[in-house]
Amino acid sequence: MDSYRIALALAVQLDLHISVYDIPRAFTMAHPSSDLHVFVYPAPYMDKVDKHGRRLLYRILNSLYGMPTSSADFHRLCTSFLLSEFSARQSQTDPCIFFLTVNDHTAIIVLYVDDLLCLSRNPQDAESIRSRLFERFNIRTERNDHIVGLSVNHDRARGILNISHESMANDIVASAGLSDCRPVSTPLPPHTVTTKKDCPVDEDRQALSQMASRYRSLVGKLMYLARFTRPDLLHAVTVLSRYCVNPGEPHNALLKHCIRYLRGTKDVGITFRRRPQLQLQGFSDSDYAMDIDSRKSTTGFVFQINGASVCFSSHLQRSVSLSTVEAELYACSVASATALFLRRVIIEFADEGFLPQPTTPVTINVDNQGTISLIAKTTNAASPKSRHIETRYFFVRDKVKDGLISFKYCPTKDNISDYLTKCLPRPQFQRLRDLSNGSADIELLHHGLATQEGCQ
Repeated sequence: MDSYRIALALAVQLDLHISVYDIPRAFTMAHPSSDLHVFVYPAPYMDKVDKHGRRLLYRILNSLYGMPTSSADFHRLCTSFLLSEFSARQSQTDPCIFFLTVNDHTAIIVLYVDDLLCLSRNPQDAESIRSRLFERFNIRTERNDHIVGLSVNHDRARGILNISHESMANDIVASAGLSDCRPVSTPLPPHTVTTKKDCPVDEDRQALSQMASRYRSLVGKLMYLARFTRPDLLHAVTVLSRYCVNPGEPHNALLKHCIRYLRGTKDVGITFRRRPQLQLQGFSDSDYAMDIDSRKSTTGFVFQINGASVCFSSHLQRSVSLSTVEAELYACSVASATALFLRRVIIEFADEGFLPQPTTPVTINVDNQGTISLIAKTTNAASPKSRHIETRYFFVRDKVKDGLISFKYCPTKDNISDYLTKCLPRPQFQRLRDLSNGSADIELLHHGLATQEGCQ
């Protein structure tokens, strides 16, 4: 989904025409790879036996929905068609992005499972692509206000596009039986601490099995929502998902709290906008040993194009950190990898003539001076406190030396990724949420216009 958000952000910046196509029964058009043979027992009315009375199996010749390789099989088919029919140039950074030349103009196609997002200079180029795709895949043209289930509000003249998941949010609230509940202002109560000690013991697990199944279902739906358009839910869902195997009553209460927050913020999404120049920046943060069961720290990062989040993550670190500097450095190394990915995508857009070549490093904002000082060291000597983290240290430092990324200090209150690592009080959480999803800029703009009018 990162590629979709990046493509939409750049489409708004470049004032491109957006079209959406769906391929019905897409997976059944593809064939499994030659080294994979799948056999199934037929339905009773199709049952046959050989001369020895042994029951015959049917070999699957086409991919089917539910097969583990179906998505990869269809992607291989679609890639082959685009490369042969359009002489497309496949991205070396993201294999789901393709650049094609139509009517002497360059267009972009982004694949997501069986949906295609087409970005073109004008509607005529989009129609040329659609007609050729229709001949092969019998595609359907989707409404432009819905993209892969997202609600889209696009004002091309003003250069503003908003994506949200309001319909899915309503479904989640209804399935939890909380349609008439009282909303709350944060996904989890401030300073929430969870533990596996609240999980039921063996004799209670059977009695709570129905609740556990419902818990897993709701957490899965929330995770889907958080990964697409709701980074404000991501930290809460990451915490709740740690107890999917054996949730207790306290965990279920926190899940209901999260859904009560969702009920009051169903229309929250991400807003992309056009600016005079493309702006790319990132934020990285980490808490310190706040998971009391493992004492691991939580990494959070956000990358924005023109003030709207396109890449974001919140997850437990894989190892225990011995200091806040080490935890922050771990987060910086993970964020650096995403920064390099984004930079390569922008370079490919520049190679195709959509953007100027980037000449400055990607800036990552960090709120820990010790981490920035450690990265900026020019000698190879490591202190006893940092000797064991040299691998990540050298990776990040090398990318800084190469001029690909840079690190800048920002106060904690301005570090957008702070709300991806901990449960914040309402004022700070809502401020960072609005800065993350791009809505704060609109509010500040309206406030500035009102102030100017009042002064006249």
